[in-house]
Amino acid sequence: MLLLLTVKPLFEGIKYIKENMRYLSRYAYVPAGVKRHTFRNVHPGTYYLYAFSDVNNDGKHLKGDYMSSNVNNVITVAPGTAASADAVIDFIIP
Repeated sequence: MLLLLTVKPLFEGIKYIKENMRYLSRYAYVPAGVKRHTFRNVHPGTYYLYAFSDVNNDGKHLKGDYMSSNVNNVITVAPGTAASADAVIDFIIP
């Protein structure tokens, strides 16, 4: 499973904005079945959380793989605080 934390959205509606990958802040590969992950040392600001599952293990997230359908999963981190968010992988990439 791949978790991405970006400072700009990767989607406009359902349209993928490839060039916004340059705004990647943090990412983590976590084993299937992991229910919680913590990103540490995240600066205050607004972030977008995305979750993907690479079904065929080809290292890419393309047609037939899974992702979270909430493409506007926004997290706001205030100074000196922690923030949390849920991501549900519930959509097959067409």
